Amino acid sequence: MSPLTSRKALEKEPLPSDYQEFINSFETIVLVVFGTTWLPSEEELLSIAEAIRLTPRIGFIVGVKPQSFPEETMLRFDQANVFHRDWVP
Repeated sequence: MSPLTSRKALEKEPLPSDYQEFINSFETIVLVVFGTTWLPSEEELLSIAEAIRLTPRIGFIVGVKPQSFPEETMLRFDQANVFHRDWVP
């Protein structure tokens, strides 16, 4: 262990209960995140939302900042198989 790494940092922390409940609801989960230096175009984001709509038996955890896109675009992610957060740990 390096001097910069504490034992606490190496311990596995449990997922927040809302994440765990969503994950337990689906056999397959897909994580869709874009990091901090690149955002998809609105067209790309709409294509992702459409692909999600077509696969209701798969759960999607989506990390994208809604303020980066028009509200109409973000409403496409308001689906039962989507768990949306501005930031995903």
